[in-house]
Amino acid sequence: MPRLFTGFRVRPLSVRLSEDEFRALCNACQLRGARSISEFARWALVEGIHRATEEKPPIEQKLASLEVRLSAVETVLSNLVATLQETNGRLSDGATQRAVAGRA
Repeated sequence: MPRLFTGFRVRPLSVRLSEDEFRALCNACQLRGARSISEFARWALVEGIHRATEEKPPIEQKLASLEVRLSAVETVLSNLVATLQETNGRLSDGATQRAVAGRA
């Protein structure tokens, strides 16, 4: 686990957990390699604070990005349809030619 702020910690925090939540917390501590539940809880809280306060791109940026991606999907689909139509046309022409040759 990365080291957190090394200043003095003077503010206590108390929470109540269910037995299932406590077991999940203990498992998460082990998976993360935390030295204690307190260390893990502190790290999780700080991470949550960072995520909650980080700037998110405005909706306009997200929409513009989606428009670009949608345009790319439309292009790929259009090319796929054209290829399928071309292939289907060739198959139909070949079947017609074989049918005409068979009648002669």
